[in-house]
Amino acid sequence: MGLIEYIDVNEEDNALIALKIENINQHTTHLEIDPMTLLGVVSGVIPYPHHNQASRNTFQCAMGKQALGIIGSTSLNRVDTILY
Repeated sequence: MGLIEYIDVNEEDNALIALKIENINQHTTHLEIDPMTLLGVVSGVIPYPHHNQASRNTFQCAMGKQALGIIGSTSLNRVDTILY
């Protein structure tokens, strides 16, 4: 039906969530939006996380949350110089 439902951690215990459309069967209650969303935004961009140790992935997520990005090509012409 195209509905998006955010489920709580406690609701995940009773839900059968399919990762892909091909995995849906008669017992499936939900479909994951994208397999990358299981990890979150920051950890979703780690290249080949399944080839790293879990502690290395955790460290990468912590470092990624502290990163500051460049807003665009006009960053030298902007009035506000602090980006955090």
